[in-house]
Amino acid sequence: MSFTAEYVDDGRGLLFRGEGALTCEQIIAAKLGLLSDPARLRRVSHATVVFERVTDVPLTAEDIRRIVGADRQLARLTSHVVVAIAAATDLPFGVARMWQMLSEDVGWTTSVFRSRSQADLWLQERLAVLAAVPRGVRRT
Repeated sequence: MSFTAEYVDDGRGLLFRGEGALTCEQIIAAKLGLLSDPARLRRVSHATVVFERVTDVPLTAEDIRRIVGADRQLARLTSHVVVAIAAATDLPFGVARMWQMLSEDVGWTTSVFRSRSQADLWLQERLAVLAAVPRGVRRT
């Protein structure tokens, strides 16, 4: 039904929410819509994707490749983003894992979880580790 994107954490984070049956076009439109403000997008260090209310994800492997293509466009401005995905049920979880595998070359640190609380905890831990690393050095 919908896939939305909103800035959180004073513009340092993005929160993507999926609800109902998602389409490839909805996901790509929400992601590419962020490109309308490149300066704001450059400030992003982390993102959370919440699929807990998703009922169906009728995406093909080609659809997921198209979504990864949109993510490559975003990565030109956000190359070191940490992404946590919460997908409680099997279908969204499987799609998220497929996306994770196909997007390995995007440059983001990603992980997929069964709950929002697990995703948030991992994201906080990763951000704490990255905050301790001197600027210009990247740990994975």
